[in-house]
Amino acid sequence: MAEGNRDELLHVLRTRRTFDQRWELFNFVAYQALLLISIFASFGSAILAAANIAPPIVIALLTAIPGVAIVLDRSFLFADRWRWHNALSTHFGVLEHMLVFEGKTVEHVSQAMGEYLSLMETKYPSHAKVGGMPAKTE
Repeated sequence: MAEGNRDELLHVLRTRRTFDQRWELFNFVAYQALLLISIFASFGSAILAAANIAPPIVIALLTAIPGVAIVLDRSFLFADRWRWHNALSTHFGVLEHMLVFEGKTVEHVSQAMGEYLSLMETKYPSHAKVGGMPAKTE
């Protein structure tokens, strides 16, 4: 195969890996932020209630924050999407390594990339799959 095809495939692998790394970071930060907000709101509301230094409405609002954070995390599946993008970016790094350092052919790496993407598309975190229930197909 022509050197141009190798360079083009390498560019595709690096571009896709960068894309997945960005989304991996976004989902990781969102997941961790919601977790920390939940912990601090829970701890803060307990301290304020025990010390009786805040009006009941403030304590009630702080107490509601962890529940809202859980609903947001369950709605957007940040942790699952973080792991999914991590798996993709890691695998694209492996494919890049195979092409550059192991001397695998463009055809071999391209086929491996296609097969892996097809597999991973079936594993994308979605609400249809929460609880082990597969999505309905018509």
